[in-house]
Amino acid sequence: MKALLIFLPVMLSLCKPVPSCPPLIYHVSHNGTITVANNTANSYPMSLAMAYVNDIPALATIAPALAPGDQVVLGKLEPPAGTWIWKVVSSEEPEHCYESGSYPFRFKVVP
Repeated sequence: MKALLIFLPVMLSLCKPVPSCPPLIYHVSHNGTITVANNTANSYPMSLAMAYVNDIPALATIAPALAPGDQVVLGKLEPPAGTWIWKVVSSEEPEHCYESGSYPFRFKVVP
């Protein structure tokens, strides 16, 4: 019984709730345009955002402070040809929070 009383507080300290992710929406379009939208009733402070392509850092940018309903273009990266994945990580979000996606193909027009 004594061992259980010692073990229980240790077990409870390991079961901490995971913080929720802020509801800011980051997106990278098929042509590489990076946007962020605040679809909430809350304002969010300025933050740093890092965009990755195929898990390689592609663009570091500053997201301005966002009022409710704001949507802004953060920048543009050069997406690769073929299949690629993207991810945007913000300094305002916990490390497990990020937006990501993929595009099957990107066709280049040859003049």
